[in-house]
Amino acid sequence: MAEGEVRSTDEAISAIRNMQNTIKGGLLDNITYFVGEGDKLNPTNFAGGSANQFYGEWPDTKTALNNAVERLKMMADDVMTVNVNMQTAGGNTQ
Repeated sequence: MAEGEVRSTDEAISAIRNMQNTIKGGLLDNITYFVGEGDKLNPTNFAGGSANQFYGEWPDTKTALNNAVERLKMMADDVMTVNVNMQTAGGNTQ
């Protein structure tokens, strides 16, 4: 692609829509649910060596998952905004 060239093909538009549908169609809810279930585990209901390993790793994992949810929310909106801007600039080419 030449520098300064703008392109948004039908394939790109389809991929963007599929990404949005995946993000908004349950992915975020599933990650949030997963985090909630992880938060329910505690030494009263989950104990042992593997449980201790989980407790050591869970805070970082939970933070990463929560950050992913926020980033995916932003990405779902940003990617379509960028595409619309490209289309407006005349980038709807094959």
